[in-house]
Amino acid sequence: MYQYITSRVRRFASLASDDVVQLVAPHQEDIRMKRPLSMFMSNMLLASVILSACATPTPQVVTVKETVVVEGTPQVIEKVVTPTPEPSAPTAGGEVKIGWDEEISTLDPQKHVGISNFSAMINVQEPLIFRDRNSVIQPLLATSWKRLDDVTWEFELRKGVSFHNGEPFNAEAVKFTFDRLLDPATESPQSFLWAPSDLSGGLEKVELVDEYTVRFITSGPFGALLATLPLAFIMPPEAGARDDYNTLGYGTGPFKVVEFDSQKGLLLEANPDYWGGAPKLSQISFIPLSETATRLSALRAGDVDIINAPPVEEVAALQGNGFKVIDTESNDTLVLAVGRGPAKQNVQPWTNPKLVEAVTYAIDRNVLVDSLFAGVQARPATSVLSPGIFGYCRQPSIPRDLEKAKAALLEAGVEAGLKANIVVPDGVRPKSVEVAQALVAQLADIGIEAQVVPMEPSSAWPVLNSSDFDFFLDGWGTMTMDADFNLFKNFHISGNREGTDIPELNELVAAARASSNDGEREDLYCQAQQMIWNGVSRRIPLYHLVDIYAYNARVEGWEPRHDKLMLMHDVSVAE
Repeated sequence: MYQYITSRVRRFASLASDDVVQLVAPHQEDIRMKRPLSMFMSNMLLASVILSACATPTPQVVTVKETVVVEGTPQVIEKVVTPTPEPSAPTAGGEVKIGWDEEISTLDPQKHVGISNFSAMINVQEPLIFRDRNSVIQPLLATSWKRLDDVTWEFELRKGVSFHNGEPFNAEAVKFTFDRLLDPATESPQSFLWAPSDLSGGLEKVELVDEYTVRFITSGPFGALLATLPLAFIMPPEAGARDDYNTLGYGTGPFKVVEFDSQKGLLLEANPDYWGGAPKLSQISFIPLSETATRLSALRAGDVDIINAPPVEEVAALQGNGFKVIDTESNDTLVLAVGRGPAKQNVQPWTNPKLVEAVTYAIDRNVLVDSLFAGVQARPATSVLSPGIFGYCRQPSIPRDLEKAKAALLEAGVEAGLKANIVVPDGVRPKSVEVAQALVAQLADIGIEAQVVPMEPSSAWPVLNSSDFDFFLDGWGTMTMDADFNLFKNFHISGNREGTDIPELNELVAAARASSNDGEREDLYCQAQQMIWNGVSRRIPLYHLVDIYAYNARVEGWEPRHDKLMLMHDVSVAE
């Protein structure tokens, strides 16, 4: 198996929130700020600090002096300006190969909600605004914005930018992108991000003001708009209308697509005309290697330079032996979803909330984390959201209590045991099959006889979307770093797959989406998380992942992010 993967890697690699915001892009540490990362310490993972972040720079701030005449007297004043830099030639070049645990499914930015897609394609396609390393919204293709009223936002766009196929970036491109995204015929899985609800508005339309100014019109108050826009990558109108755009992926970013195959990977080359300055690398490639052992072997053999989720047992051996290991808080929380699909709607005990309560008390989160992740790669869940997400609200621990679990199971109508399956998308998250097997042992203690059903991710996701399962080990990475992304999709009746329909929970999540007051949103999200934690939903939080990466020491200027985006503009390789 390894020989096949190695040859595949080498063959592929050989191919050539104020109402008014007037943000001036900071210095080169800009939208993806450079700052030291405090690593999680343990006896298995040595601390490492990397001071330079991988980033796509915006132009640096420049102070200029200007002479003006005031009432006949010349005076020298200083002005702060943000010039768009002239494109620079590539530097020394080099290539970095990234071994990722999941395939990139498409280059169409509106046809997925996959972490691997966002993580890679941020190097190719760009949104209007972006989060820096502190999760603060910063300018990217938009240079400034302001809220005109409760339902109108106006954005000024960056001038002098072109897509990789030569089409100009302008207001027409922004309007095309969102018209397509909102069109039901597009069938975008991201539509839940923009949809209105009973209490909140959604994106209604984008209007042109002039060539470099657009207005976003919402159907009602939509406080989550700015938090959501970083996931909306802007598309070129002519190319975006083509049926094969999913293999082209033209964007405005620092790298361009050379070759793409969802099973073999994605090969990118430097864009020497990038508006933010040419990248340091000449090529980067993302290669899907779903098996943990295969990724590790490829790293050690030099077939890839960076991998995610190395085995925690190998971390100490890697550190300092030509490799570096670094970690960061993940935006990913693993949950055990309790099915309630068409085949289960009228079948007890699956419709009984006491079943969820029984399973909740049967699970020992500390055992899962300590025995499988050595307390390094995961931490017991303290909410359905990961720490660091806007709106996260820590909940009290729920100790394992078999007596309460058995009593709840009896109240759910289970007297003679229950047989069930646990569906697991294999290879997407670390040790997912082992986690499911541990859950089998814990559930057996209360009379639930479960069986693990591993599936390829491409087969597992349709099962999750159908809701026709007993249990499903699922994770949800909050890519926007805002609670709306997780809570609206998974717990509001308009989006969730397990059939959760709690009026009070619906109202809390919708009201938070509508509010433009961050303090109010945080309070509403906290109330929603309390309800979810207390068992009103059909998703039981298990643990928060800690993202661990291992990489070749020759890679310089790279640092992982909380949102998992693999930003490669400032990365280089040492000779």
